[in-house]
Amino acid sequence: MSSDEGDDCYYAVENGRSLGIFTDLDDALESTQGYSNARWKKFWSFDDAEEFLRGWGVIVNRIGQSYADGSWIWKAYEAMNPSDDVIVAFCDGSALRNGRQDCTAAFACLFPHNESWNEVRVLNEEHVTSNRAEYRAALAALKQADRMDPNKQKMLVV
Repeated sequence: MSSDEGDDCYYAVENGRSLGIFTDLDDALESTQGYSNARWKKFWSFDDAEEFLRGWGVIVNRIGQSYADGSWIWKAYEAMNPSDDVIVAFCDGSALRNGRQDCTAAFACLFPHNESWNEVRVLNEEHVTSNRAEYRAALAALKQADRMDPNKQKMLVV
């Protein structure tokens, strides 16, 4: 994630008018100056900037926007307050006595912004494992996103 130069800096704005990762300091400052409790930080890599934002519950859209001056912006949003073009799902799977014949496994796929979509299931199949339960949770998120957004206009964040 970079423009063509190898020495780019990334400015992660966690609290400001626009959340996201900026390659232009002026853009980051414009988003934060005069904003109450604004918070931003400089990083040498996109991944570090993204990790910083994730630590604050902010998720970055990895499809960036480039500008004529060579700068880039990757917009972000709070996981608990996403934009209309995002579906957020929290997924987990678990297994008791994993890998054994008497293993019991289950998964949960939770949509915090539409609880009627939630799915929690015990796996009644042969050879269940914790990996299989994790996989089934992610698959449930994908299937629900396909049902709710058949034209695939929204980003799914799991």
